Amino acid sequence: MDNMDDAHINATLHSLYWRAGGRRTAGAATMLRRIVDDGSNLHRQRAFPAHFEEILLALLARECIALDAEYRQDLLELACETGYTRLASRLLTSDAALTAENGALCMAIAIQHAHVALLPTLLDAGVSVHGDDSATPVLSHAIAAGNSAAVEFLIASGARPDQQGHALAMAAIHNHTQVLRLCLAQGASQEALDDAFAMALAAQQPEAMATLLEAGASAEAALQQAQQGGDKEALGLIRATLFAQGRYDQLVSQGEMKAAALALQPAVILNKSA
Repeated sequence: MDNMDDAHINATLHSLYWRAGGRRTAGAATMLRRIVDDGSNLHRQRAFPAHFEEILLALLARECIALDAEYRQDLLELACETGYTRLASRLLTSDAALTAENGALCMAIAIQHAHVALLPTLLDAGVSVHGDDSATPVLSHAIAAGNSAAVEFLIASGARPDQQGHALAMAAIHNHTQVLRLCLAQGASQEALDDAFAMALAAQQPEAMATLLEAGASAEAALQQAQQGGDKEALGLIRATLFAQGRYDQLVSQGEMKAAALALQPAVILNKSA
């Protein structure tokens, strides 16, 4: 790990330091501080060389980095953003306590950048699989990112969709049907189903709408909302889904003319009667 010579380390740091806006001659510690402060920007530019994690580990081993709580957190967030699992593990083995808020933030960053391999490291360090009570649940971050691997890992580790249905609604808004089904498999109240459907309808996500209707979202409320909004596409989807499920009575209860509704979706009816 610590087999890099000073010239190689300094050359790499100087190149990144320059890209981070540094201009004056500085030592390794000063250059690294500037690089870490601009870490997200450098990561977006794909400026970090493949061996940069090795350099960071070498500097930590040589105790060239004076770590206070804030600097440690900045480095940890950089590790979560770049997928530096060994660096994260090294930082998390210290005696410094990781607050619930900081831990949840690191989980969210790792999920956002699709570094699922980092999640076990964070959980082993004591980060809650549920996240910080005052912030968005970790599971909701995974759902918003459409990362089914992260969702499956978190659920296997004990995370559950929140009772308020935020995770379900998040999956519906982003039309992540696979993740939506994972949430539905954990159970959902009628209110959560209906709220998620309303979100999917507002976001014009037909696959999510169909999935939620099949799971038991209220057709009456959905039809009323689509009718009031004049959303013909949504009305067509709701009608087609109800016909496919044989739920004609719900259309009649909403004052729908059966013959007119049938004419709107002939393909569905032909398939049903075949």
